[in-house]
Amino acid sequence: MRFDQSSAGMTAQDIVNTWAENDLANLFYEYGEERRSRRIAAEVIKNRPIFDTDTLEKLVANVIHQRRGRIHPATRVFQALRIAVNLEIENIRQGLKEGALF
Repeated sequence: MRFDQSSAGMTAQDIVNTWAENDLANLFYEYGEERRSRRIAAEVIKNRPIFDTDTLEKLVANVIHQRRGRIHPATRVFQALRIAVNLEIENIRQGLKEGALF
């Protein structure tokens, strides 16, 4: 999930296996706009450790049943993890600050 594979830092695996349930729920809700974030976070905690994306995808799919014509249930969770791993919000803030100087 990391855009820059050469950089060190937390991984999605670190997040799902070490963060508290409330922190995971907030991450999925804020960065993934997932309404069922609390239920997903509870399932993640219950099924730890999670070592691969396939396991996480199936876990989320069991909580949120896919409807025809909709995005995959795990899409928003993976989006939230990607944003957190790559520090995307922080990078946007920094870019806006630096851009304002020009």
